[in-house]
Amino acid sequence: MRKTTQLALLIITIITSNIAKSQELNASIKDANSKEPIPYVSVVLSNKKGVITNGEGKFSLSTTNTTAIDSIFISCIGYNTIAQPVSTFTDSIIYMSPKTIELREVLVSNKNYTGEDIIDIVKDSLDKNYNKEFTRKKCFLENHTTKVLIKQITHL
Repeated sequence: MRKTTQLALLIITIITSNIAKSQELNASIKDANSKEPIPYVSVVLSNKKGVITNGEGKFSLSTTNTTAIDSIFISCIGYNTIAQPVSTFTDSIIYMSPKTIELREVLVSNKNYTGEDIIDIVKDSLDKNYNKEFTRKKCFLENHTTKVLIKQITHL
């Protein structure tokens, strides 16, 4: 009877450890072209919990409390973002493809402009480069004096 109980406990422990292990996503992120690891990549679940890969591109992320519709987002500057359901990640290596970054045109000249010449060129381009319409912006204002007064009052 005692051996049967021990065997049952052993089987339950093995099954439980396999279930717990499957609730963790362990992977390495590599460049699709060079196959080199990509360090410091953001790996975020749709519930806003995530990690950053280490210097070797490896990470471990708990998928406990995720549902079938939850997604994982993998992003890094210079690479295309990956967004897929958590359930589709079965590989231990994830490849990210590089993203082409298009830069604006740069004018290179051998002319020696004075400060006044540069200001005149900027003035000529103001209408083209800046929006003069009203815009709505959010602003955060913190008043340090109020905080100091509140601290002084609470300490009396």
